[in-house]
Amino acid sequence: MSEQKAYELYKKRDIAEKLFDAYKSILYADRLYLHSDESVSGHVFIAFLSIYAHCKIESILKKAKLNKNLTQLGLLFDLSKIYHVDFGGESAVMEIPNRFVI
Repeated sequence: MSEQKAYELYKKRDIAEKLFDAYKSILYADRLYLHSDESVSGHVFIAFLSIYAHCKIESILKKAKLNKNLTQLGLLFDLSKIYHVDFGGESAVMEIPNRFVI
């Protein structure tokens, strides 16, 4: 095996280990106290979707060159402050964080 291939495999392993670390630390998935196989399967599926979303957000932040100023969790926290409110026939967007105002 060439050194380049070995390095690429090692790099992929590092990425996988970081994802499992995020799975265990951010999602607290190292403590499963579920009583049925269906519950465990459901938990792992939701955790998989969460890790996928985490990676997609990280990719978007890197492409926009915002990853040095903003984390995935920070972005989600800021976006959680935005509300769309309907007032009968009218609607409004409320509480937009300053960093999203153009």
